[in-house]
Amino acid sequence: MNRNRLFICIALVIFLLAASIYIACSQDFYRADGSDFFSLWLAPHLLLQGQDPYRSDVWVPAHDTFGARWISDPTFLYPLPLAVLLLPFGIFPLDVAAVLWVFLSLAAIMLVARKLIASWLPGKLLPYLLPALAGILLFRPTFLTLLVGQMEILLLLCLAGAAWLWEGGEWLKGGLLVSVVVLKPQIGLPLLALAGLWLLVHRRWTGLAGMGLAALGLFALGAVFDIGWVGRWLSIGQGKVSGVFGYSPTVWGVAATVCRHQYPCTSLLGGVLSIVVVAGGLWILLPRKELHPMNAIGVIIPVALLTTPYLWAYTQVLLIIPILLVMGRMYQRKLPYLLVATFPLTMAVLAFILLFVAVGLGTDVWSAAVPLASLILLGFLT
Repeated sequence: MNRNRLFICIALVIFLLAASIYIACSQDFYRADGSDFFSLWLAPHLLLQGQDPYRSDVWVPAHDTFGARWISDPTFLYPLPLAVLLLPFGIFPLDVAAVLWVFLSLAAIMLVARKLIASWLPGKLLPYLLPALAGILLFRPTFLTLLVGQMEILLLLCLAGAAWLWEGGEWLKGGLLVSVVVLKPQIGLPLLALAGLWLLVHRRWTGLAGMGLAALGLFALGAVFDIGWVGRWLSIGQGKVSGVFGYSPTVWGVAATVCRHQYPCTSLLGGVLSIVVVAGGLWILLPRKELHPMNAIGVIIPVALLTTPYLWAYTQVLLIIPILLVMGRMYQRKLPYLLVATFPLTMAVLAFILLFVAVGLGTDVWSAAVPLASLILLGFLT
């Protein structure tokens, strides 16, 4: 039995490695137009060389040096601690780092899916795991994340890991881990605000302490290289938000589209919709004292995705957690196997339909229906 498991593990590693090489090669190891991993690799690589990724006169020429055909931003866009945490990737040549990034992303998806399904189906997993993985990998945000090399799957793993730690009573460690999501602030800050509120209401003080310690630790990581990194990063990020606000699949994008991007109307409608979504999420979260941490995270994710000022469709890969939780609730309610097993594929089809709508209308804001559907189903089935 142990020999069979070893064989399966080796075969799986070989398959994931082959898939990772294929995906990375298809994107010219993230040198291609629209690829984001190059920035996530270049920042730690520059730090290792003693250079400053927040300087455009360093950042822009480095793209030519390493053959990148696209410059997404004039400097590194993210908080400096992210570059510090990614230093191991900066050690490797770009081609090796790209394959490793995809490999770890695929492995993280499989780990989260297997562990979540095993939590409500302790017996034979394959009849549910295989169709769930098929649906997840065909989910538009998943393959978008893999194709552009974004960091959302790292956030997915941190959120799931924090929930597992909390379910095991490790509130301090979970608070430390969940705070890593702040390194992508446009989605990380709403996630942490809602998670912090849930911890506060349930008086999980050690969880809140973990979040506070993590904030200090992340600041210190960046300060090792640049004591003034926060101010420099804020000035960079402010310009980015103002340039894309109102075009994302969130309530703010919906409001801007409905109001034809007129400022007073957009602010008012976006604010009202945000209040409605947050109130709906809190209605699910707060009254249920017996709600498990993973279920709480599952509710927090679509609320954050809907109410953040801006994001792109690939960030919805975080919906893997609520999608699998809905799948579990359907199984526990003894719904037909075909309906349960194909639910992730159903959500993938919904995301594709909304992609065609986006192509036809010239805007992707209506993809906000995907997290909205996840939230409604969780509220109905929880």
